Amino acid sequence: FFYIVENYLLHFYLGHYCYEGWFAGAGVSFGYQWLLSRRWNLEAGIGLGYLRLHYKQFPCTECGALIQETNKNYFGPTKLALSVMYCF
Repeated sequence: FFYIVENYLLHFYLGHYCYEGWFAGAGVSFGYQWLLSRRWNLEAGIGLGYLRLHYKQFPCTECGALIQETNKNYFGPTKLALSVMYCF
């Protein structure tokens, strides 16, 4: 069982637009491990979480005019993992 809360500042380029803003999230993850042999294990995990995004969209030019300011919420899967482990 794992719980995390995070807050990040964003500034990235995607296509013809530049985005600037922040997001915060919280979630839980669950996992299980199976013993395959003395040295090999298989582990699976899934995480569910909530994200709150706030960003501004600009054209990809210097001093571009603000196109839109948006808030979005997301609740759903945030992590899916399958691992094969070798234990020394």
